[in-house]
Amino acid sequence: MPQRAPKGTVSVKTDRGRLRLIWSWQGKRYFLALGLHDTRLNRVLAEEKAKGIERDLLLGQFDQTLNRYQPRQTDRSDLTGQDLINRFLSKEKGQLSKQAKYKYGAVTKHLLSLFGAKPAIDLTEQDAEKFTKKVGETVRPETVFQYLSILRACWSWAVEAYSFPLNPWNKVIKKVKGHPKRKVDPFDSLEVAKILQGFSHSKPYVFYLDYVKFNFSTGTRLGEAIGLTWENVSEDCSQVWIGQSYSATAGLKETKTDEARWITVPPDIQKMLLQPLLIE
Repeated sequence: MPQRAPKGTVSVKTDRGRLRLIWSWQGKRYFLALGLHDTRLNRVLAEEKAKGIERDLLLGQFDQTLNRYQPRQTDRSDLTGQDLINRFLSKEKGQLSKQAKYKYGAVTKHLLSLFGAKPAIDLTEQDAEKFTKKVGETVRPETVFQYLSILRACWSWAVEAYSFPLNPWNKVIKKVKGHPKRKVDPFDSLEVAKILQGFSHSKPYVFYLDYVKFNFSTGTRLGEAIGLTWENVSEDCSQVWIGQSYSATAGLKETKTDEARWITVPPDIQKMLLQPLLIE
């Protein structure tokens, strides 16, 4: 049998797919329906509400009428696109990278520029088309798709949290396609030699020579090479662990494929990596 929660503990439960809080206090059983669907984001809200009640119980400030804890009736017509994104972002902020937050900010600016204080619930599929066309004039299709993905996620949450009647971004995102990518034509050995020679004879850029050699010899992505530290290098410098990547907008983050790996470096790169250690 499941153990009953200790007195003063507020539990989050579900009733026909909707969240509610249950707890006992001074011999009485309490229930509080939150009116929220059982989703990951809404559970965060429910847990915050539960902690607030537990705090009042502990401090002797518990409102037995439950009026203080009743869900606030939000006027959906007051929520702009910016408001909606900010609320959605506040639920996700602990799980978003710096780069993702930057994209949320860019999306918000575009929404403000196009629709101002227009209520989010009033945005139509025609508005979504307008947004897509306007933003597509200044950014790549891949970026447009990322922006639309953010908006679709925000409005999907609003459909559950605020009973929005529709998600205007569902159809338009299916029409956005990236340009076909040209297959990379790698440098041949002669071109590589000329590039390395150029770095070695350039006073401003000779500092990057070892970095360029490393990239040519290992085939790592630029961000993966930049994100390396000595902790990622084996003791004899024969292997390097690739498990993170660096970018100017996101800082250190997971690799593009989300898969860590060990790579064996060529003897000349091993010798290059050993040099700083020998100097010490």
